[in-house]
Amino acid sequence: MQTGGRVGRSCPSICRYPLCWLPHGAKRKISYSIHPDALSQTFSKFVRHLQEKHLAQLERVGLSPAEAQIYLALVRNGAPMGASAVVAATGVPRSSVYPTLTRLTDRGLVEAEAGYGGRFSAVPATQALASLIAQEKEELVLREKVASKLASELRLVTELAGNNGEAEQIQVLRDPRVFAERFERLQDEAKRQIDVFIKAPILNPSYSNPVQERAMRRGVLYRGLYESAIVDAPEIKPYLSKWIAAGETARVHQGELPHKLAIFDRQSILVPLVPPRPGRILFLSIRNTQLAASLGMLFELLWERADPLERSRRSRTSDTAPDTKRQIPIRARPSGRNKGRSRTL
Repeated sequence: MQTGGRVGRSCPSICRYPLCWLPHGAKRKISYSIHPDALSQTFSKFVRHLQEKHLAQLERVGLSPAEAQIYLALVRNGAPMGASAVVAATGVPRSSVYPTLTRLTDRGLVEAEAGYGGRFSAVPATQALASLIAQEKEELVLREKVASKLASELRLVTELAGNNGEAEQIQVLRDPRVFAERFERLQDEAKRQIDVFIKAPILNPSYSNPVQERAMRRGVLYRGLYESAIVDAPEIKPYLSKWIAAGETARVHQGELPHKLAIFDRQSILVPLVPPRPGRILFLSIRNTQLAASLGMLFELLWERADPLERSRRSRTSDTAPDTKRQIPIRARPSGRNKGRSRTL
């Protein structure tokens, strides 16, 4: 718009004041001016953002929301403040201000003047936060010691509860990894014997079981009853001699075993529930002495009827290959290339 030989320009910034008025033909030099109210609003937003950031960081290093608000208010004020001033600056209820200030004083973040009604001031952040982190480290070391001692004591309590003949527990495990961990733990806890029905499908085909080997070195009797159809399976046959040499007692059931099963000290049971059709496998972990004893009787019955592994192998070899020199010795040491985490059912 032209008026009296002048050109008017509207300010493109947030204020609505004209930027400048220049005569025609004059070289224009545009200068911007910001309204004081807009500048104040921008600064207030920046301060609020910075305060929220500092509060979040103080909470992250270990302060409660109320402690963070009060400490930050004291830091921003720069001078000692009374409790009433702290309430007005932070909005923390008066009933909570004194306990919070006391905690901050005990933790070395705030200093208090002597006497009733004394004021409070913030310890410089470089000194206060370093002291806070040192306290947190000491507390963490103490917690680790307490947790280690408590874990040992609670494990003893669990063992005592499991041996009183009254504890009964049934758990459904859906994750194969959880099942494998439970299998390892029960092997570690076994004191007398572990009896296992082994049939297809092999759930975790790995070829060493260090937990089983430790148990056998402790004197735990480990008996594996193999279904005849699985003895020649590629997941089993090349490594069976190694397991036998390590101390496992094995027999072969001529027929189909009813289900996969592991019995630990006639107290605990692990049962994979394999569906008749391909699908998700569930696992039962049961601690019940009566049920474990009943299934142990079934195991003993089938164990007595089963063939020792060497006799079963000779029988199958004579049917398929008359030359007995081609048999694999029971205690032959297989290659150590195939090692796994833990052989399960």
